[in-house]
Amino acid sequence: MRTTRRTRGLTLIETMAAVAITGVLATIAVPSYRSAQLRSHRADATYSLQQLQQAQDAHRERHGGYAERLDQLPGWSAGQSRHGHYRIQLQGSPDGLAYTATALAQGAQAADTECTTVTLRVEWAMSFQGPQPGCWHS
Repeated sequence: MRTTRRTRGLTLIETMAAVAITGVLATIAVPSYRSAQLRSHRADATYSLQQLQQAQDAHRERHGGYAERLDQLPGWSAGQSRHGHYRIQLQGSPDGLAYTATALAQGAQAADTECTTVTLRVEWAMSFQGPQPGCWHS
């Protein structure tokens, strides 16, 4: 009677097929993951602009108008968003009645071509979010 010896493990063909399948799945998954990550980082911009709006409201209550520059607001002289994905800029009107705050994507976040900039314009205590709603509600 002849006994056959069973081998354990994978053949080279099976291993190559598994690697090929993994490569195809990674090719599909990685860009989707990266896109979702960029969209989620937009919250860093919107949160920071909302915090800036609160600082501007407090400044207006104390001084009768909005600040023209970031260095006039406590804690904003660095001009960075909370997690550093955006550089924050402020352009106020000389009369103190309006301002535009802009979050500019920097570093890896600059790859988010849909929302490279996120803006908040305030005139007479009315706010306008831009450049498109998707940048604020991702």
